[in-house]
Amino acid sequence: MADRIASTIAEIKEVGREVSSAAAEISTSTSDLSQRTEEQAASLEQTSASMEEMSVTVKKMPRTRCRPTSGPTGSREVANKGGQVVAKAVDAWRGSRNPRAKSPTSSG
Repeated sequence: MADRIASTIAEIKEVGREVSSAAAEISTSTSDLSQRTEEQAASLEQTSASMEEMSVTVKKMPRTRCRPTSGPTGSREVANKGGQVVAKAVDAWRGSRNPRAKSPTSSG
């Protein structure tokens, strides 16, 4: 009878250690899960802030693009000046690509 009680007590101690170990694992897992949840919440908050910023930018774009700054005449002048700049750049590029084309002594 004493052996049976000693055996039962030993089994109870072993089960107690197993329960304690399992509780420690659960505690660690819960802490890890909590940390990951906090990180995901912070990431979601950053994503939300970025999307809000993009939304504000997109909402402003149509108003900015539709508002003429100097009317059709100003736009035409800007386009003409841009065309002149491009033409000069193309001429300079062509001259640098074919130096004989500019030389008066070249036989074209």
